[in-house]
Amino acid sequence: MPFLKSLVGQAVRRVAQDPRVREKARDIIEKEIKPRAKNAWEQAQPEIEAAWEKAKPEVEAAKKRAAKGAANIAQRVKREIKESRAAPKTDSEA
Repeated sequence: MPFLKSLVGQAVRRVAQDPRVREKARDIIEKEIKPRAKNAWEQAQPEIEAAWEKAKPEVEAAKKRAAKGAANIAQRVKREIKESRAAPKTDSEA
């Protein structure tokens, strides 16, 4: 099996280095793949934009909730740090 894998790998490398194969691949990409991709994007774009507009309020609300949650956590940590500094040290902590 390793021999077959090596043989196929060599064949693929040789084909990939062939200028005629590379030119044909470039032509296919430019003439077939790119136009199809552009057309698919143009058809999908209005639906994507509509979905984004629909989701935008929910995203904004989630951002606000996340910011509020982060502020609450920061306050709690700050309070705990102050409390730990203010607490008297016992013999075992010194």
